[in-house]
Amino acid sequence: MFVRPSYFLILDQVKANESGLEWNYHSCAPISGIDLEKGLIRFSGTKAGMTMALGCSHALKARVGSYESAGMVLTHNLVLSPIEPTTTLTVAALLLPFPLDRDAGLPEPVVQVETDSDSVIFTVTGAWGIDSVRCGLGIESSSPDPIIEVCRVAGGKEMIFSSQN
Repeated sequence: MFVRPSYFLILDQVKANESGLEWNYHSCAPISGIDLEKGLIRFSGTKAGMTMALGCSHALKARVGSYESAGMVLTHNLVLSPIEPTTTLTVAALLLPFPLDRDAGLPEPVVQVETDSDSVIFTVTGAWGIDSVRCGLGIESSSPDPIIEVCRVAGGKEMIFSSQN
């Protein structure tokens, strides 16, 4: 879901008959930092970077790799998997790309991740202002589907999208 033209949200809800679930993300840009405690992963290319902010229904562990051909890296791979075996997994990933050209005059956008027992809230600050993106992960909810709410924060909160409507 595009939250704004400059960033978007991926929400995956997976159920399997057996444990061993993995969530994979492939990128042309190398992974330059992983901080799962803060829910942040950083990618750094030559002209652009990206912050991936994560919320998940289970605690995760990460590993990285790459796919190569004829000595050239074709893609970098991030693999996230639950620390404890499970047959269900809900992942909310907010992808926030930005130019690395500081002459462009735009500050790098920033995202903070807050989690509680059943949801993740991404607070995103950029040249456009501040947004709040809440994803209910369906852990304790009676709803089988995750809930998404997007608010603009400018002198108060204005909800602009809710998956419940």
